[in-house]
Amino acid sequence: MTEEVTNELDSWVKYKYRTRRACYQQDNEAESKKTVTEYITLSVKRADLVFAMYRDKQTPAPYSLYADLADSFAKTLDRMVKEKEMIITEDIDKLHFIQSEDL
Repeated sequence: MTEEVTNELDSWVKYKYRTRRACYQQDNEAESKKTVTEYITLSVKRADLVFAMYRDKQTPAPYSLYADLADSFAKTLDRMVKEKEMIITEDIDKLHFIQSEDL
């Protein structure tokens, strides 16, 4: 692996297993809900999948990674297209503005 890939993977693992705040509502009595805040740090396990997101206590299956990565990649492409459209629209607006001044 290149040094850049190694650094990016190291950054991702540190981010994935960082200490984070989790908030949830706990039902104490009939109508009273108490908000509980906890700070949790996930433990690193040797068998963990690097790019798998753990949403519950079950270990994710390797075949489910494709769906998560495809969804994330699609969202990234959507953002890139929207940004490109914004830049093109801004350029067109500037172009019209310049042309109307020249008249």
